[in-house]
Amino acid sequence: MSRKSKANYHHGDLRRALVDEACAALEREGLEGVSLRKLAAGAGVSHNAPYRHFADRAALLAAAAEQGFADLTERLDKAASGTGGLTTLAETYFAFARERPQMYRLMFTSDEIRPPSGPEANLSATSRQTYAALREAVLRGVPDRRSDHHGGLAALMWGALHGFTMLLLDRRLQPWMLEGVAEETLRDALGRAMPAFGRAVDAELA
Repeated sequence: MSRKSKANYHHGDLRRALVDEACAALEREGLEGVSLRKLAAGAGVSHNAPYRHFADRAALLAAAAEQGFADLTERLDKAASGTGGLTTLAETYFAFARERPQMYRLMFTSDEIRPPSGPEANLSATSRQTYAALREAVLRGVPDRRSDHHGGLAALMWGALHGFTMLLLDRRLQPWMLEGVAEETLRDALGRAMPAFGRAVDAELA
């Protein structure tokens, strides 16, 4: 835990410091590295102090995932507001997963998180905001789209992005499958193909 995080705790921001450090520990050590006791020790507080903010480890992981969704939403919003269209959307999505693979797995594949109860139960709402940002990017990227099926189109686009992302993270693409094509080249090609894919699906649904 940084000195800044410890200082924040003394100003009453232990929850924020714990979430930030949980996100960092997640990438350094994976899920097994995220422990309320270890985070408390790093913050220089008693091992019971984190429980004032999180009922258990699952609640802490849910808060970390919520931060991950917020970060991805910010990136997607920026991509949607630019001129790069669906190619930029795909590149933005892949970049997030490549830079923060453990966070991506926590957000989309882990069964170890449980949204906290009460007024802090924001995980579902935050993930919905991420999907809304994705849908907005799709709407901007597919010309002449029909407004009555943009949700389905966004779901199909996300399925393509997520599926390919997981193949890359899990290293399921074997050299004999790629026939000499680098994974990076294949990922970039998918990004460039997204606009055409969107137009084809849009036409099919029309």
